[in-house]
Amino acid sequence: MIRPIAFLRGASVCLSAALLLLGGVSAFAVGTATVDLGGATFGKGIDSHLSSGATVLPAASAYDYVISGTVHGTGLLSAILPNGTQLSALLEKIQSGSSSALEGTQANPGGTLPTSVVNRSFSGNFPIAGGLSASASMQIVGRVTATGQIRFHVVNVDFSVPGFPEIGTVVFEPGAKVVVSVKPVVEFRVAAESVRENAGALVVRVRRKLNTDTSVTVHYSSAPATASASDFDAVSGDLTFAPGEVVKTFPVTIKNRPGAQGNRIFRLRLSPPSSGILGLFSREVVTITDAR
Repeated sequence: MIRPIAFLRGASVCLSAALLLLGGVSAFAVGTATVDLGGATFGKGIDSHLSSGATVLPAASAYDYVISGTVHGTGLLSAILPNGTQLSALLEKIQSGSSSALEGTQANPGGTLPTSVVNRSFSGNFPIAGGLSASASMQIVGRVTATGQIRFHVVNVDFSVPGFPEIGTVVFEPGAKVVVSVKPVVEFRVAAESVRENAGALVVRVRRKLNTDTSVTVHYSSAPATASASDFDAVSGDLTFAPGEVVKTFPVTIKNRPGAQGNRIFRLRLSPPSSGILGLFSREVVTITDAR
């Protein structure tokens, strides 16, 4: 039997991005979407199906997810799952070590939707009141749909004790939630550009895309090619994007040499950012041209 649970009432709009239409409901593409689990019930023959509603995520090459909150049991399960039981504690009762599945990063190499975020099954046995032992199994499934909604399901649930046809259900308490975030993408604004040797400096632009909710730090560095230390000053440093920032810059000093040297190039490189991934333009080639 399937019992639908109320959809999420809303979430902050962190990217003023695409405005979509889902069945007549306006939907905003954001960097982070939340599914409210509060009040959802699951048990033997009772699945939970929930959604982020009008809050949707853009297609991306990776997603972070965190499932958190508390639960309590009803019936016989109330003795071992009192009010305020952490969801992680429930999973550990079912299967040791399984609570690690409550957060992680899921790659989406194709960068297209729909895609899976989490799909894990748990099973085991644990003691309950009266010296009895319960067997339990359940599966959690999270997906980003073709339209960017987050769908979260607790399915294939079975809590049973020999001789007891009903042992109760598990209820998510208020505040329980699933949070799915797009991995921020950091890259150079362009893959190649040129600068005259008498310009004095080149201001290099680095951009952050898809998710602007959190801070992201990326390291940059330079490497000579046909250009040498006589043509530019080597650079190395870190850029930190504060929440909401989408562009950062750093300067590279360009030196004006007498005479004609022709075109010379050096390269710029970004290292994998904290809490993010590199975009297509993780390298940039800079050409220094003669002054005219």
